[in-house]
Amino acid sequence: MVSGEWLSGLYSTHQTDLFSANLRGYLGSRQSDSNINNGIKNTAREEPENFYVYNNGITAVVLNYELGRKTKAGRKLVIYGMSIVNGAQTTGSISSLGFAPPKDLKVAIKFVKSARESIVSSVVQYNNTQNKIQAADFRSNDPIQERLRSEFETIPNAEYEGGRRGGASDIIRRSKYTLPSYTVGQALAAFHGDPVTAYDKKSELWTNEKHYRQIFTDRTSARHIVFCYSLLSGINSRKIALGQKQKASGLTSVEERSLIFLNRKGSAYLLVWAASECMETIVGKAISNRIDLQFKRNVSPTHGEKIWLPIVDMFLSLSSQLDGAFSRDRVTNESVVKVIPNFVGVVDSLKEPHKSTFLKFVGQVELRTK
Repeated sequence: MVSGEWLSGLYSTHQTDLFSANLRGYLGSRQSDSNINNGIKNTAREEPENFYVYNNGITAVVLNYELGRKTKAGRKLVIYGMSIVNGAQTTGSISSLGFAPPKDLKVAIKFVKSARESIVSSVVQYNNTQNKIQAADFRSNDPIQERLRSEFETIPNAEYEGGRRGGASDIIRRSKYTLPSYTVGQALAAFHGDPVTAYDKKSELWTNEKHYRQIFTDRTSARHIVFCYSLLSGINSRKIALGQKQKASGLTSVEERSLIFLNRKGSAYLLVWAASECMETIVGKAISNRIDLQFKRNVSPTHGEKIWLPIVDMFLSLSSQLDGAFSRDRVTNESVVKVIPNFVGVVDSLKEPHKSTFLKFVGQVELRTK
């Protein structure tokens, strides 16, 4: 352990030379909850006594060191030729507080000496090559995610991450049945009224408490996730199919318009929200809470996608009604609220011509009662 005061003094004296063997220098900080360096500075100011517990610490390579004899006061460590290879952000943050680091601020540090250049190079490389923490990872131990992962054990051909990546196996598995956490969050957000955040700020669905609690509640079920996820998946599958057909044999004018719509930024999430707003029209009765919607049978996401496709195709044929939701070719909050009511009205006026499509879909959908 070293004091923040000592580390700050080194930085003040040597500046960027202190990071001469590092891959990066100090990147600075900004006032943002998501900025790591700003968080380091906040901890240094508000909880200096806990800094060494919260912080990952520092790794430094040295040309040499001398360890003195053990005395009542401890052992004196003398180091020569130090360069911080991991911890530039920690060092820079506590050195730019605007005041001397508090006396009780301690930092864990590891000093590495080696005469072999290959070892030093590996220390630099491996200390700066880590698996990046993703936003969803921070929710992996949330009780709601734990419950949902348990519920998904009964869903056929579906593996739900629920914010938790990895496991006991050393082999990285790429299952075709995996429902990625981000995509699930996007599908739920879009279905429940926020297609813009679903498209533009998918990480915030997991990091922002308000956004997270709006889509992951005690009533959110695995079967409802399948219901929403398979809708989004069906829309994306139709986009891929239209793109392939365009290259192979060309598209009809209606298909061409549909593909143009689907290529616009945020269109898939907009269409999910439009479908959600049309659910009462489709099922023919009031729905008090759409979070209770699910398929009658416990179907896989792939099967759910097939159930949705006739509805998706019908909505795509009406996609021109949603053109006003885009500003500079991307979906915006201000524009969405203007076009959705008109779209629902158009779908309502087509109930009779599409009666058979609606009835077939309704026959496979239910509202959860418990």
